[in-house]
Amino acid sequence: MALTLSHAKSPETTITHGQDALVREFITDATLVAGETVALDYSTAATTGEDQVREVIRGDASGATIGVALEATDGTAGATVRVLVGGYVEGVDASGAIAAGDSVLAAANGQVIVYTAAAVDAPLGVALDAAAGGVVTLYWFPTMI
Repeated sequence: MALTLSHAKSPETTITHGQDALVREFITDATLVAGETVALDYSTAATTGEDQVREVIRGDASGATIGVALEATDGTAGATVRVLVGGYVEGVDASGAIAAGDSVLAAANGQVIVYTAAAVDAPLGVALDAAAGGVVTLYWFPTMI
């Protein structure tokens, strides 16, 4: 995938997001793909206090999912990754049929799926178009500032 201007963000990222998007930098030891959801990795036994919210892993079907990776990482220990935690974002990994206007929530493997009444976790955003080719454009509800 070619680099795409990230609307008023510098340096460029591979995922397009809005100029008013909330973007934060986190630490990760995980291999991430741009467009995957990420979750807080607060499970490390040695991690306490504020350090519990500094590291992320690939998102899954849990309430710890906070945003979308704007760039890929290769699994290098202590690497940094920029994460969109609120606002307009294109190219989010999706699973299943998602239509414009559908609310979405986190699923396995860093993907989002359609929110249903049976969901335990809160919706993370709303689809702005129908998913195509395994990706969707979202307005991601701000999860942290």
